Amino acid sequence: YISSTGKNEFLFYEDIVQSEEENWALEESLQQLSTAVFAGQKQEVLRIFDDIAEDLHPCSQEFIASSYLLVVSNISFQLHEMKLSAVQVLTMTNEILSCFCGQDVEKMTLAVRNWLERVCQLVEKELEVRSNLIVESVYKYINGHYKENVGLEDVSRQLCRNTSYVSRLIK
Repeated sequence: YISSTGKNEFLFYEDIVQSEEENWALEESLQQLSTAVFAGQKQEVLRIFDDIAEDLHPCSQEFIASSYLLVVSNISFQLHEMKLSAVQVLTMTNEILSCFCGQDVEKMTLAVRNWLERVCQLVEKELEVRSNLIVESVYKYINGHYKENVGLEDVSRQLCRNTSYVSRLIK
């Protein structure tokens, strides 16, 4: 994120928490949030974020803003890890970061919540595209080996995927 000095800086859990208990609770919530985001579970993401926002409510505005920055940083980093368009990720991240300047807590909370919703939609689309690519690869493999006795394990091995995962995709 861009600090008040105008420099790009990283934000770590340890930078915002005052106690070990806060660190553990926030870290666990962020992990749950990230897992739900990258599973494409929008309702679960929004529920977890609402819980985080409620837990943060009695805290100072600075602590809340820092916690939200940590949420955005964590999700943005993982969007890059998914190999999504760097321009798209950067645009989305810059949009939400601009909402942190001079906003009150309620507006910041709403902005982050809406941003998470858009991120979930983006991830859902990406997961659908990726699963469609795997299904297409299954069909290509089967069509290319139609004279052979091809089983689920053969296809899964060829695609370097778990058999139960491939089975779920092609059902």
